[in-house]
Amino acid sequence: MDLPAYVPGDALPGAPALAPRGPHPVGVTTLRLTNPYQIDVLGSLAGGEPVRATRELDAEVWYPARHAGTTRYLEHLEPTAHDADAAPRPFRFPGRAARDAEPARDLGPCPLVIVSHGYLGSRVHLSWLGENLASKGYAVLALDHTDSTYADRGDFLSTLRNRPLDLALAVRVAADLERRHPLLAHVWDTARTALVGFSMGGYGTLLALGAGLGEAAFADPFLADPLRRELVADLVAGDPFYDDLVDGVTSRVKAAVLLAPWGGERIWSDAALARVTTPLFLAAGSDDDIAEYRAIRRVFEGASSADRWLLTFEHARHNVGNNPPPDALATAGHDAWWRYADPVWDTRRIVNVLQHHLTAFLGSHLRGLPLDGYLEGALQAAPGTSWPGYPPRSTLGLRLERHEGERPSDTWPSEEHHGRDLTATVAAALAGLWRTQRAAARAQRGV
Repeated sequence: MDLPAYVPGDALPGAPALAPRGPHPVGVTTLRLTNPYQIDVLGSLAGGEPVRATRELDAEVWYPARHAGTTRYLEHLEPTAHDADAAPRPFRFPGRAARDAEPARDLGPCPLVIVSHGYLGSRVHLSWLGENLASKGYAVLALDHTDSTYADRGDFLSTLRNRPLDLALAVRVAADLERRHPLLAHVWDTARTALVGFSMGGYGTLLALGAGLGEAAFADPFLADPLRRELVADLVAGDPFYDDLVDGVTSRVKAAVLLAPWGGERIWSDAALARVTTPLFLAAGSDDDIAEYRAIRRVFEGASSADRWLLTFEHARHNVGNNPPPDALATAGHDAWWRYADPVWDTRRIVNVLQHHLTAFLGSHLRGLPLDGYLEGALQAAPGTSWPGYPPRSTLGLRLERHEGERPSDTWPSEEHHGRDLTATVAAALAGLWRTQRAAARAQRGV
């Protein structure tokens, strides 16, 4: 298959040192994940009471392979007010990966990176990251979050509930697949796992790491309806279901990346953010008006128990992390264009910068590689001088900050524990009241 001169993730001239691909050919395959007996949000809203069903998710997996190849990924353009078609329009874009190629098992089990896209998005929305990391000796599993993709947009409540559950499922299933999958057995090591979340994927990542929903979330008018509150009432710290979910994730996840994470003060208190202890790398545009840069900084400041970095792209908006605009957007409306593009930055440049810094961050935390100097050196660089690994005069518009995590005993005083337990109690009480009222109504109807 002939590829165009540029494929998402290729290094541009002047890319920083760690951005280019690594030495390994890349394979790619598609999986179907199932999560039985889960709350079906869309079915529950339609029926007026909670119902359960099997939740199915597709996933794209990139890994080091024995031979190189090419592929074309399937994606969809969501219809907008400027499009004549009412249904999502499928298109394909190229990739440098061999479909279903034999893994390079001689490398031994690789660290695993689980990727969660935005709302809306898809499992190939960050293919630049999957291919790049796989070429450097990682396995990357990227999810299609059902009800949250360009192809199947559903009520936003499904995204609020299912993001952390989907990530926990991926961690759990990956541990099973590494032992017995016919193609992927022994390809990855889930004891060295990282999470990467873009936008709503960042929200889900923080919930999966322990920052449960707080009072601000339940006070939001979006959850004013009692049934809506009930459908997310167990995603609070202190609820056994939620605490078990977090334990299953944090026992394996050693680092996390939040690209333009959504949520901020709309979702979390400082006490909730302080429960996250996993090392974090955040990246955002200083003019993000979707997740809001102020709210992203609040996550950076509030996650006080975690070692954390924040990379800021000055004057960029929200699209710090997705693929650059595909050729299919050349004839699309401007609404679709701005789902990929940035008004100031070349998104290909954003991707190269992220490849550099994430290679250093993940390499340090998942592989023990001596790459900290690329990050620490950027903090120490004198104004106007280049950061380690960057060509001269090429860091204009970039800002890097770091905070070290505090000891848990310093950040979790007893009153915060009481506040956390109170949030869980209030949410459970509201859900219980709603269930009682619904049961009484059903009894009156003779149901």
